Amino acid sequence: MQAKDIVDVEKDIGIAGVRYYAPRKLTQRKSQRGKKNTGKDKPAKDKAPKFRQQSDVEEVGSLLLQRFKKVVRKLATAPAEGGAALDEKKEAADVPDKDEEVLEKAGIKNCVPSAGIYDPLSPVDPAKLQKLKEMMAPFKHLPLGRATDTVDFYRILITERKDWPDRQYGWLYDDFKIKPERIKFKAPLTRGWYNGLEPKDQQTNMKWIEDVDHLYIVHQIGGNHWLALDVDLVKGHSDCYDSIVGHHTKESELSVLEACRPFTRMIPKMMNEIIPPEIYPPRFEQFSFRRRNKSRVPQNSQVGDCGVYALKFIECLALGVSFVGICDENIQAIRVKMATEIYDEAPDLLAAFDVQ
Repeated sequence: MQAKDIVDVEKDIGIAGVRYYAPRKLTQRKSQRGKKNTGKDKPAKDKAPKFRQQSDVEEVGSLLLQRFKKVVRKLATAPAEGGAALDEKKEAADVPDKDEEVLEKAGIKNCVPSAGIYDPLSPVDPAKLQKLKEMMAPFKHLPLGRATDTVDFYRILITERKDWPDRQYGWLYDDFKIKPERIKFKAPLTRGWYNGLEPKDQQTNMKWIEDVDHLYIVHQIGGNHWLALDVDLVKGHSDCYDSIVGHHTKESELSVLEACRPFTRMIPKMMNEIIPPEIYPPRFEQFSFRRRNKSRVPQNSQVGDCGVYALKFIECLALGVSFVGICDENIQAIRVKMATEIYDEAPDLLAAFDVQ
């Protein structure tokens, strides 16, 4: 296969000229640890976060791009059956109910498999799909919203938009509330976060700065919209990934900044209180903040999938892979994949929150 043919393949699958994110390093370089305070970080009166400009050099890793190109070349020269899995669309045969029909049709298109251990945009695993179908089967005769809370949770994720009983049926909501006064920086719960001891059933024992330099947050604003936040603890900066940007205006940027201010202010103050100064010299400014331009972030034009988009953004950022493949065309398949993986990984998760 000639170089021109490989370029044509890249164009066909929609990645020609696309730049990719470099893998995130979970551990901080030793040379950065214990960095002495030069005296520049002096106390200031809640100085507003700085807006940083877009930076190709900072965001894009050439090594990942080269590796991705190698995958493209490998796929381009492989037998025809090698890349057929992503375009394959399973047809439901003799399916008695709507839930099974939706699950059977799941398939993500126009996306090259990731070379990593976990591919956030790979096709649905048939074994995981079968487990979810078996769990939901006894409730197939019940209409939407009339089964158990657990079954309805998965139905909200997998039901096709055309079958939503109302325009907001498939939206993801956050019903968990906590009183602000309960958050104390030196409290055992907060220290548990810092030391990787919370939540209790998913302890990592990895400490901020010493072992972890990025935090990923799914944040709800306005009561009905989800954003993804990438917080760089070492650089003191937060990037916001919004799937429904609309028009970039000064007012809209400031509105999102204000909604995310609890993180730009709270996280550095919490770190000052908890992390020993020899590991993390105290800093008294808020973290800088940037809402990424919509040209760099896939947009949810049909509205209603922002929660799923935000979760997928975080998966891709944490793994250092491109957002290519996250789009309205694939969102139904992504929803089904997410439902099957949640149930496979934590089948009793909802029971832990008193959801039956």
